[in-house]
Amino acid sequence: MSNVPSDRVLLHVGVHKTGSTALQAALADARPELKPLGVIYPGSAKAHHNAAWAVAERTFGFGDQAQIPQPRQWRRLCRSIRRHRGRAIVSSEFFGQMKSKNIEKVVEGLGGTRVHVLIVIRPLTELLPSSWQQYLKGGLKVGYGEWLQAILGPGRSPYTPGFWSRANFSRIIRQWTSVVPPERITAVILDPDDRQLVDRTVAELVDIPAGVITRNYEGGPSNRSLTAPEAELLRQINLLAADSIGWKAYSGNIRRGAVRIIVENRQPPADEPRIHTPQWALDEALKRQEKDLNRLQRSGVDLRGPTERMLEARTGADPVEITEFPADLAAMGVASAAGWRP
Repeated sequence: MSNVPSDRVLLHVGVHKTGSTALQAALADARPELKPLGVIYPGSAKAHHNAAWAVAERTFGFGDQAQIPQPRQWRRLCRSIRRHRGRAIVSSEFFGQMKSKNIEKVVEGLGGTRVHVLIVIRPLTELLPSSWQQYLKGGLKVGYGEWLQAILGPGRSPYTPGFWSRANFSRIIRQWTSVVPPERITAVILDPDDRQLVDRTVAELVDIPAGVITRNYEGGPSNRSLTAPEAELLRQINLLAADSIGWKAYSGNIRRGAVRIIVENRQPPADEPRIHTPQWALDEALKRQEKDLNRLQRSGVDLRGPTERMLEARTGADPVEITEFPADLAAMGVASAAGWRP
């Protein structure tokens, strides 16, 4: 018989770029199968971002058009949890970026002792290029090399100052253990050789059969990385137009338009340059990973997955300079930004 509490609320707090989007899509698709098992994934959206933004009182986007979530979105989520007598799953990467005062409010709103926290960890050496690309999709204008110097160098970065709020895993764990006992927190290190590890962990933590949450890695929308020309095209668009067109047009035409269409529909040739991280940055990231892992192992949380991945040295290469773009990429970018949809 399972020892999982019958009213557990599993709160998945991300973090960003650790497979959260795929997990959320799988949970949303599994709603009809979860309900007969006594488990709900509240609402109808793929993730609970609006509720997380609302409880943290933060905006999304840039400029005077940034989105401001309404408090009722957080209250609605809490109401759904309270009304359900069984188990529930809540997921948003933005819960993982909260300050302690917001964490207390989240835990109280979702049921206090009912809450069990899940955080997914990815080595910093992999997180760096992935995060820079994600920031590009939000309007970042600086190149990868300059961004790395700012992020990994001394002092506070003038760019993406919130990066370490999503990449310093031991600090995130420390913030959550100040509110939730470590025995109610599970941290999973991503394993490229076991792509179902997170799915199985979620299933175990809410006591459902392992096959209920499944992900179609071959089909469905692509979430591949950008190539170096694709990233540079987006950076040039940001330099040229992000500030002048405003967040609403940028989000609709560029972020959800051109970028998504390129990623999901373009097949880059095998010899197209990729995004490379220089050796100095990988070495610095590895030093930070070693310290982070040591603190995680001492935190008392349930740590799963291949810890040795956090200690793997990697070989770097200098980022390539892009001076021209493939014709198909340029055409697809222009057409999709203008409203074309394949």
